[in-house]
Amino acid sequence: MWNFHLPKEALEILCLSAFKQSYVRDDFEVVANKVTNICGNLPLGLCVVGSSLRGESKEEWELHLSRIENNLDRKIEDVLRVGYDRLSREDQSLFLHIACFFNNNFHHDNVDYVTSMLTDSNLDVENGLKTPAVKSLVQIETHFHTVVMHSLLQQLGISFDMSTMGKVSISGRAFERMPNHQFLKIWNSGNGNTLRIAKDMKSHLKLLYWSDYPRKHLPPKFQPKNLIEISMQNSHILEKIWGGIQPLPNLKNITLSHCSRLKEIPNLSEATNLETLSLSSCSSLVELPSSVRNLHKPKELDMSYCKKLRVIPTNINLVSLEIVNMSDCSQLRTFPDISSNIKYLYVTNTKIKDIPPSVVGRWSRLEWLNMGSRRLKILTYIPLGVTNLELSNSDIKWVPDCVTGIPCLKSLNISNCRKLVSLQSLPPSLRKLYASFCESLKSVCFSFYETKNISSFYDPTREVRFVNCLSLDEEARRAIIQRWDYKSLLLPSKKVPAEFTLKGNKNSITISSMTFSASSRFKACLLLSPTQPFFSHNFVCRLSSKGVIIDELKFSLWNLQLLTEHFVVFSGDLFEEHISLEADTTSSDIMFEFSGRRDTCCRGNYDKNTDYIIIGCGVQILAEEGESRAADLKSTRMKPLRSLKMKVW
Repeated sequence: MWNFHLPKEALEILCLSAFKQSYVRDDFEVVANKVTNICGNLPLGLCVVGSSLRGESKEEWELHLSRIENNLDRKIEDVLRVGYDRLSREDQSLFLHIACFFNNNFHHDNVDYVTSMLTDSNLDVENGLKTPAVKSLVQIETHFHTVVMHSLLQQLGISFDMSTMGKVSISGRAFERMPNHQFLKIWNSGNGNTLRIAKDMKSHLKLLYWSDYPRKHLPPKFQPKNLIEISMQNSHILEKIWGGIQPLPNLKNITLSHCSRLKEIPNLSEATNLETLSLSSCSSLVELPSSVRNLHKPKELDMSYCKKLRVIPTNINLVSLEIVNMSDCSQLRTFPDISSNIKYLYVTNTKIKDIPPSVVGRWSRLEWLNMGSRRLKILTYIPLGVTNLELSNSDIKWVPDCVTGIPCLKSLNISNCRKLVSLQSLPPSLRKLYASFCESLKSVCFSFYETKNISSFYDPTREVRFVNCLSLDEEARRAIIQRWDYKSLLLPSKKVPAEFTLKGNKNSITISSMTFSASSRFKACLLLSPTQPFFSHNFVCRLSSKGVIIDELKFSLWNLQLLTEHFVVFSGDLFEEHISLEADTTSSDIMFEFSGRRDTCCRGNYDKNTDYIIIGCGVQILAEEGESRAADLKSTRMKPLRSLKMKVW
């Protein structure tokens, strides 16, 4: 059976075949990760590719990588085809449909979507997917129930790629010989290529995906009544897709993103089953038509980066609409009051100055609100159900009173608020506070630190980030660090705080002659040098005793740029429950070692010379009462450190 593996396991499979060892040879890390990625973590493909590269130089690896990126090697295809050939004819047909049309298209290609597309095909999608899934020819992603196929397997299917073709003409007669054609996907038809479809072509299409469509509109007699999805993104000549009112009883998804000349959205009065309308970066679009009032099932509306958008229909309530994105619609002044059931609203970088009071009482389901912009100077009203609030890049001088009164607010982002001078009381429910690059921030006083129950110390969940807030005075710094009930804290500082009595030289600390109870906790502090922006910084805290690694803790700092020295504090339970290790620790040394590396991009290319970013460290061993303890704790049983993963955004 072929199984899908995690990237680390997949890399080990490749190494065992290529190097006859479970780890990467020196200087092969980058190219080996690329090969693993292009093979889609598919074990059988990894074994074939690894075996074919055994004993070859790194240059030969790079050359072979280029070949398999552009053309599936025959040996690999022969091996992968074994699973396909053993499928029944119906399952083979389903496999080819998925390979060509329904492979991991974000949230659209879930099992229900594929089933609706293949309703008239006599294919049993629900049961037919079971056999290819067992053979790992496809995978059903659990969260969104999405159908996923690996890139190597997809190349076994049939695709229609215009990127290497010249002029192509498809006449009506050609389609007459394909009376049941239902799916058409065309990529890269622009760049000087000319693709013509006969003006009188009759269409039975359910799916029309046409990237970079080279005309101002579809043929006048094009019949969209059978369409379930139409996607014509990146079509920079397109001005409209069709005119008039068309019967659209089956249409569920419209994607016209990045159509820079699109001026008109079709009348959607008959699109009563439409669920998603994506118009992002349609920079010539001025108006959302009033015909949207007739939509009964829309769930998501994306009009972000429509820089000329000004007009939004009023007095409508799209009851099923949950997600609205109008961020970076720089001319928009009107608050999009088009549904009382919106859960996620994004209106950052617009001309909206406040939330109308009429909205507050009706928008009880709103959870996520992003509306930061330089136009925002005050905020008077906010629906009380909001749990995540984004006010970054605003010109507010203090956190509005309406924010402190939100009873269930979990996350607040006020980063890049350059005029913010004071940060006073905050909701006690708050768990994440991001206040980076607030260059005028001087005063801080957190009322949510006043905890009535000391047990909160043992369950630290707050993440607080003050990156590059260089105007903070000493009193503000003390207010921030006076209580150490944080999951993580990032703050400008030239030294490790005095509270960390156990300090190390650069990136390691040895604690001598100590024992720990099963409920012991620890806090660690790393002093970081200034850095340039990188995708992420990945850190490891490794705990060892008598030369044996007990366990390690990992965490990451994303999109980090430090203009001066900062310290980061993180904490966790020291020992994992239910796992014990007998050891005499009364005379043993415990060593904490810290290391870090920068991930320069999301493809796994690492800069190895990164230990210099850690210039100091400190550790606290915490007793059950939450106090720092340097003395021995009475215990005869030692448990290994739990491995935790933490991301600080």
